[in-house]
Amino acid sequence: MYGQFVLDEFKLKEFFGGNGWWANKWSTQFGFRAFDLFKVNKLDIQGELNVVRPYTYSFRNTLANYAHYGQSLAHPLGANFTEVLGIASYTYKRWYIRCQLNYSRYGLDPTPESNVGQDIFKSYDTRNTEYNNKIGQGVKTNLFTVRVHWHSF
Repeated sequence: MYGQFVLDEFKLKEFFGGNGWWANKWSTQFGFRAFDLFKVNKLDIQGELNVVRPYTYSFRNTLANYAHYGQSLAHPLGANFTEVLGIASYTYKRWYIRCQLNYSRYGLDPTPESNVGQDIFKSYDTRNTEYNNKIGQGVKTNLFTVRVHWHSF
């Protein structure tokens, strides 16, 4: 089992106030890995949950956001999302197969001028609202991907 928690711009009163203050910027990750599942040699699984509040990883300018050379350092989706990930892999003799499932729910800006907290390259000073910010706010978007890879060696 593994996990991590990121807290940025912490203000105790606002954090526990439950009012969706924009600067309650946090993210979390919980996951597990299991090897030789059901006592089957080389059958491995992994599951993960990632949750990131709006405006996390952003800053008032792009010099101090969580990015490098125009790429997010934390997650490709930026912020303002929930993601569930599952991976199963199996090796049998000379064959290897891996299947990965991802499901993400996130909120996008309804217009190029708005800022609901997903795009970490926008200044958080351009946020839409001070309070009532929720994970997934904006244009509700669902992303489901399946990747299957196999080869022999």
